[in-house]
Amino acid sequence: MKAISEFDLLPAVKNLVQGDGSFIFKDGAVVAVVSDSIADVWPVALRLRGTLLHTLGVRVEVVAGNGVSFPDVLLDVGREVPGVPDDQGYALRIEQDRITVRAASGRGLHHGLSTLVQIVADSGRTVPCLDILDWPEFEVRGVLLDVSRDRVPNMETLFRLIDELASFKVNQLHLYTEHTFGYLRHPEVWANASPITAEEMIALDRYCRDRYVELVPCQATLGHMHRWLRHREYAHLAEVERTDPPLLWGSFPFSLAAVDPESVELVRSLYDELLPCFTSPLVNACLDEAQHGGLGRSRAAIEERGAGTVYLEYVTKIAEDLASRNRRMLMWADVLATHPHVIPDLPDGVTALVWGYIGSDEPFATQGALFAEAGVPFYVCPGTWSGGTVVGASDRTLANQNGAARHGSKFGAVGYLVNDWGRLQNGTIQPLPISRFWLGVGAGFGWAGPDASTSNVPQTVGRRVFGDRTGAAGSILYEIGNLYQRFPIGPYNASFLFEALREPLESLRGLGEVPEETLNRTIADLADLEGRLALAAFEGQDAVLVKQEMQLAIHLAVHACHRGLLAHRYESAPSSDLMSAELEQLIREFVDVWSARFRPGGLAGTVARFGRLGEEYRGSE
Repeated sequence: MKAISEFDLLPAVKNLVQGDGSFIFKDGAVVAVVSDSIADVWPVALRLRGTLLHTLGVRVEVVAGNGVSFPDVLLDVGREVPGVPDDQGYALRIEQDRITVRAASGRGLHHGLSTLVQIVADSGRTVPCLDILDWPEFEVRGVLLDVSRDRVPNMETLFRLIDELASFKVNQLHLYTEHTFGYLRHPEVWANASPITAEEMIALDRYCRDRYVELVPCQATLGHMHRWLRHREYAHLAEVERTDPPLLWGSFPFSLAAVDPESVELVRSLYDELLPCFTSPLVNACLDEAQHGGLGRSRAAIEERGAGTVYLEYVTKIAEDLASRNRRMLMWADVLATHPHVIPDLPDGVTALVWGYIGSDEPFATQGALFAEAGVPFYVCPGTWSGGTVVGASDRTLANQNGAARHGSKFGAVGYLVNDWGRLQNGTIQPLPISRFWLGVGAGFGWAGPDASTSNVPQTVGRRVFGDRTGAAGSILYEIGNLYQRFPIGPYNASFLFEALREPLESLRGLGEVPEETLNRTIADLADLEGRLALAAFEGQDAVLVKQEMQLAIHLAVHACHRGLLAHRYESAPSSDLMSAELEQLIREFVDVWSARFRPGGLAGTVARFGRLGEEYRGSE
């Protein structure tokens, strides 16, 4: 039997006391569900039955009520649990003759069984006696997935991710949409993007609800509207036609004109189609990075009333429309934080999303204090930092997520939302395991808060997310994520490895000196990581695919290093012929992995970006 000290639970639990002896699961064991609303929690009990059969080969009987005087497993739901201050919490007791899970709500039961399932997965039929009292640090523990930077997951991938996140007690999911929802009134915007349809979104919403996850509608409504504004039908709504010189996102129209009533009407028309697909009372209206505000059509209004006031007027119109639909608005906090004088005038029911993906303290400390003092509820929103790195940035991401939990707990944040982004104009090229690893880490902080253990992250997350008991997968992902430390950081915190896969060779030289020895040492280390990957033993139906995805991450990094050698004209640089052959193989791998996880829309454009690298090799022959 495995010792309690050897368990790496994700998330970590608040209080655990080891008992004496063990409980043994046997065929025919009885699981009794006692609740005033058994129908609400019955699916949770049935999932436990399925898990025990799949994991242990044990068949159990699930019964309703307390007709069985002494069941083997008792699920007691609907009453306060002594020592547990939150209805999402639970008490789990494993005794030699019975397992008992007590919770005040179905959510709490789901969380308690999630912990029990991890213990069973590690222990087998014989599980150690123990007592656990556990509850969350943050009321909301969410994940935002970028499904707009060319890569839209297929339904199988989304269902698997929801199951995975729910097992780590994540209870909110945002699918960030710019142009990838299938609006019937606006087909030209999502043409060729393989959008999520209304029917699919309704199915996702139901699937989430059955697992105590709230699916929140998330649609850009001010900035990040370039996918709309490039079309003739919407171009007149842009704040500016173009900027010269280009701003952060380029010279193309990027933001709606906040002063144009038609901008609000467009948003309302989107909500007319989008919101009925969701049962959540919340809507993430985004409203971030309005880069062009004041540069064009809103200039006169801003000069007259001030940028903060003009922004607040637009925010208020969107919030009032949502309130008329009995919905409450979430919005990114970046623009509000630059105009703090308008924060007290925010409409009732607005929740601010304080985001920052690099630092451990800022903006969570400053903005957390700002919104707490104003009495405005807020989430802290760290990231996975995968989109601008290809393979992650382990130490920075761990510090970022830890810092968000620390300051969120200090200032009373109601939510902890981990964001996984692609890269504007460059798509989403990071293999999915990079994102899944750091979403798993974030789930740990969202539940356990700043007390979440960071001492054994690779082992814990590798085991829980990928089912790899050898420890190889987690270590590989953590180590590959720290390779960025050897290189200069590119614009907007993009890693050298990312820049090398998107920038011309001439531009790479402009990032700073990269020694030949560093590049070759990194290539050798990547070869070693690929050798260690062969030892990993993944569990699950997609075990082969996960290994392919991790191999792709390694191969992307190798090609980036080879481009570094070529850019600096080092003697050890591969020939153009070798680079072309390597790129062709890399594209084949990339297409295979993409096709297994994601919809076809966006693939051609992403492959075309890789193709531009090949043009450089042919041009240097």
